Amino acid sequence: MKTELDHEQEEENDRPGTKHMRYVAARVFDLYQHMPGKSIGILVRSNKAIRPLLFALWELNVPASGEGGNPLTDDPAVNAVLAAFTLADHPGHQVAAFHLAHSPLGAKLGLQSTGRDHVQKVSAQLRRTLLTEGYAATVSRWRKELAQDCGERSLQRLAQLVELAQSFEPDAGLRPQRFVEYVQQSRVQAPTIAQVRVMTIHQSKGLEFDQVVLPELGNLLARPQGLGVYVLRGNPTGPIQAVFRATNKEMRELSPVLEEAYQQERARRLQDDLCALYVAMTRARHGLLMVLQLVR
Repeated sequence: MKTELDHEQEEENDRPGTKHMRYVAARVFDLYQHMPGKSIGILVRSNKAIRPLLFALWELNVPASGEGGNPLTDDPAVNAVLAAFTLADHPGHQVAAFHLAHSPLGAKLGLQSTGRDHVQKVSAQLRRTLLTEGYAATVSRWRKELAQDCGERSLQRLAQLVELAQSFEPDAGLRPQRFVEYVQQSRVQAPTIAQVRVMTIHQSKGLEFDQVVLPELGNLLARPQGLGVYVLRGNPTGPIQAVFRATNKEMRELSPVLEEAYQQERARRLQDDLCALYVAMTRARHGLLMVLQLVR
C-alpha cells in the first residue's frame, strides 16, 4: 500500500478538482506503463468523478473505460456527427454550424463557412440525405469517410453510434434532434474491457484488480449532506422516533433533541463511509495507491 499527497494547486480557471484529477491520471499513466497487461481499478465515491477522470486519462492515451458505459458524446468525432444532425433539424443553430464547420466532417459535407445562406443550403441537403439514406446508413458512410481523420477509439465509438442509429431508426420520425437526445441519454459500454477501469466503490463490490487507486480520500468523512433530514432513533436498530429537517449549527444549538438526531446521522454516515473505504481497500490483489488531495 502506498499513500501520496497531491500538493498541486488548482488553476484560477479550472473547475474544482480538475488539477487533482490530472495528477491522479498522471500517476495511473505511470502504473499503466510499468504494469503491462495488469488490471487497474480507479474507485471513486460517486458517478460525478468518473467522467473528469476518464477525460484526464484519455488525454494521456491511457485506454480507460467507465463501468456501465458512457454516453458516446465523450468522443469528438461523435459530437461532430451529432452537430450535423442538429444542423439538419435547426438550420439557424449557430453553435452546431460552427462546430461542424471546424471539424473534418464539415469539409466532407461541403460546409465551408457559417454564412446564413450557405448553412441553410447544407442543412437542407443533410435533411434530404437522412430521409433518403436513413440514419444508420448515413452515419456508417460518414464513419468510412472519416477513417483517415480518426483514431482507433473514435472509429469504435462511431461504429457504436451506427448501432444506436439502427436501434433508433424504426421510430426516427422527421426530427433529427430526437436522435441527438437519444444518443446523449444512452450509456454505451466499450466493446472490450479496458486495462484501466473507473467506477464507484459500490460498483466494485465483488471485483478485484491487480492495482487499485483511490483518488478521493481528501473528502471529509461523516458529512450528513444530501439527505435533507435527520432521523432520531432510541438505538441504532430501533424504530424511528422523529424526523427533522436538516438545519444549521445555530438552529441545532437551540434543541438538544435536534442535535442528538444530527449526531446520530453523523454516526451512521461515518459507519457507511468506513465500510465503503474497507470495500475499496480490499479490491486490490497486489497494490493499493491512496492519493490525498491537500486541503488548505
